[in-house]
Amino acid sequence: MRIRTKLLFLLAFTILFFAIGTTCLYLTEKQIAASLTHSRNATAILKEVTALHVLGVEFTPDNVERVAYQWVKKRECLEALIRSYKERQNTPLLARLERELDRADSAFMKLKKITQQNESNPNKYKTTRQYMLSHLTVLLDFMSTQANMAARDGFQKAYATQQVRNWVLAGIVTCAIVFMALWALALWKSLMRPLGELSQAIDSAASGNLSARVGQLGKGNEIVDVSQAFNAMTRRLEKITVSRQRFLEATDNERGRIGRELHDGIGQALTAGRVLLGNEVTQLEKRGCRTDGIQKVRELLGRSLEDLRRTIHNLRPAVLDELGLKSALQWLCRTTEEVHSVKVLYDMSIPEDTVPPMLRSNLYRIIQEALNNSVRHGKPSRIDIQIGMIDNELDLMIEDDGMGFDADTVSRYGNGLSSIRERAAAFGGEAIIESAPGRGVCITVTVPLCLVAPPSDED
Repeated sequence: MRIRTKLLFLLAFTILFFAIGTTCLYLTEKQIAASLTHSRNATAILKEVTALHVLGVEFTPDNVERVAYQWVKKRECLEALIRSYKERQNTPLLARLERELDRADSAFMKLKKITQQNESNPNKYKTTRQYMLSHLTVLLDFMSTQANMAARDGFQKAYATQQVRNWVLAGIVTCAIVFMALWALALWKSLMRPLGELSQAIDSAASGNLSARVGQLGKGNEIVDVSQAFNAMTRRLEKITVSRQRFLEATDNERGRIGRELHDGIGQALTAGRVLLGNEVTQLEKRGCRTDGIQKVRELLGRSLEDLRRTIHNLRPAVLDELGLKSALQWLCRTTEEVHSVKVLYDMSIPEDTVPPMLRSNLYRIIQEALNNSVRHGKPSRIDIQIGMIDNELDLMIEDDGMGFDADTVSRYGNGLSSIRERAAAFGGEAIIESAPGRGVCITVTVPLCLVAPPSDED
């Protein structure tokens, strides 16, 4: 399943889940609100019933008009509450409450009528008043009891609904936790863990290990596509790097072959010619003949022979093959000191066998090119060369105290620095050249040894 499909499914399921949860909460809250409204209405009815009961107790011939007026007001308010309560929940309790209220109101009206007739029949008034007050008190007490029961019933329903809501919330939270845990596990297996492995492979490749590969991460998703593209890219880069190294190796081998041919062919011929001319000069001198022209030719052959030897050495120094890298570098530094009158300090802090054979010649060429550029353009009095290793990376630093140059105009110094960069890049390394006018030059070359291919079997 594609990652986008998984995320869309997760989003849709999350929306559905929260929609169900929100609906459940809305319904429970609505039920709680209805129960609380029921309780408030019952409490309001109880309040009005209590007010009627107080008016019945306060009823006397002296305040009959005031009590009658307040009774009518309270009765109207109570009827309105009962109608509102009846619209939400119609129960037999309400019907009985209405009947008892009608009886109480009828008793009150009779009491009022008897009170108004008190002057003609006082004994009857007294007896009727006590009877009606007793009847009214019983009825109002009953209504108060019924209102209390209604209020208690409303609060019980609200409490029960709250319990249901709490259980619903607990279920939603539990399901959400389980759902998130399952999706987190699924995403970790299908997304986070593959991304971690891919990130490790990318970091390894960035550090120079082009043999880093990403294993099988599943099938049919974007991460698999990226990992396959990454593996293909590193394979191509590895082939390109090995090809460049093989090319440099073949170039050095060819230079060595050309040098040997020059030495065995032209070099031997020039040496033989110089010897023959020397013998001829000796014979002519014995005869008393002048040999100035022959001597000039012999000197010209000697200079040509020296130039040829220097060219052969530049093509492939024999000391590198015969004595190894460390001795070749020592010879190079010593020669530079003698020819150019500059102090060269050389320090190689690692064993020579830690440098792969395929890299030794290129390392020598880099140092040779850096020394040539330094003495040719910088006119330094001192050159420091340090070779070390950090985290399986070969580190080379060449620093001088010469004239330096502007990094923006480095191209005017020819192809020497470009050659250094190209040789370092051929082995997956990097050459950093830092300089400023009057502050010398510092060349730092870093080459990951894991990218150096083994030497080929071909000469």
